[in-house]
Amino acid sequence: MNDSNVRGDSNRFRVGFVGTPIFADRILHRLVTMPHIEVAWVISQPDRPSGRGKRLSPPPVAKTALDLGIPLLQPTSIKREGEAVETFIKKNGPVTGAVVVAYGGLLPPSFLHLLHDRCINVHASLLPRWRGAAPIHRAVLAGDSETGICLMIMEEGLDTGPVFSSSHLIIEPHETTGSLHDRLCDLACRAIETDLVAILSGEREACPQSEAGATYANKIAGSECEISWDESASAIERKVLGMSPFPGAFTWFSGGRLRILDAVTSDSPTPNCATPGEVLVIDGADAGLIATGRGTLALRTVQREGRQPVSISDFLRGRSLQRGEILGKKPDSSG
Repeated sequence: MNDSNVRGDSNRFRVGFVGTPIFADRILHRLVTMPHIEVAWVISQPDRPSGRGKRLSPPPVAKTALDLGIPLLQPTSIKREGEAVETFIKKNGPVTGAVVVAYGGLLPPSFLHLLHDRCINVHASLLPRWRGAAPIHRAVLAGDSETGICLMIMEEGLDTGPVFSSSHLIIEPHETTGSLHDRLCDLACRAIETDLVAILSGEREACPQSEAGATYANKIAGSECEISWDESASAIERKVLGMSPFPGAFTWFSGGRLRILDAVTSDSPTPNCATPGEVLVIDGADAGLIATGRGTLALRTVQREGRQPVSISDFLRGRSLQRGEILGKKPDSSG
């Protein structure tokens, strides 16, 4: 990838950046502090409605580009707006390649070829496990013990390109997707700082991925978020952790929809006559204990619609749950 014509000076590489959410934004912030890197332009997703007022707001990467004065393009579709994308890239001068992090949309072959197939993707898994859109969620949901960061060449297949480097990370017991996201982001920043210049200069070779052990991290569907209390306590715990803090595993109770953001499998035995989803305890040290298909689950942090997350003890202080109530039954709103 060495090409002296695309360096801002003899010691700096000019790169584009393609990304959207906070994970990508933190890597962009790291890139702009690196002495041998110049971020020539940024491509991000369009502004979206956010907050209670649903005002249009730029995604984190776009906001940073605007704040730092980096040329920014926010196409609704890179494929459909290919001519505008090409014009934007050429207008802002040649680059060695582009760093791509969680863009949130497909990059068509025409885009990869426009960058001379020099797009370096930062992927949050140990490839070939968890190729695709939601690798952090899927690793926690599956109960994986390890994950990591890969720097790889983007190609037409879904996260199938050769890998330059892999950095490993142990998934801690009772870790949420949110906490793992933050730790992986730190790891990705270190990998970029350690490996990117060597990759751009051609000093680091990429190794083809094996197809053995390949799995796919599909986007989280809304239907996956609802808790089935017939499952075991350990399976429900994994769902809660894997969906926390977003999009959030949820159940129904007499007051409506309830997101469960933290819960843990309990050692307390299940009464023989208990129904899965039954509220067993609402007071004392075991408050928030729920029967499941196998074992019991202790709720720790919950959130009602339109409210802030609260501890289960604060939630129960208002007698929001009754002993013997069965969770999972959607309230009848006909009356």
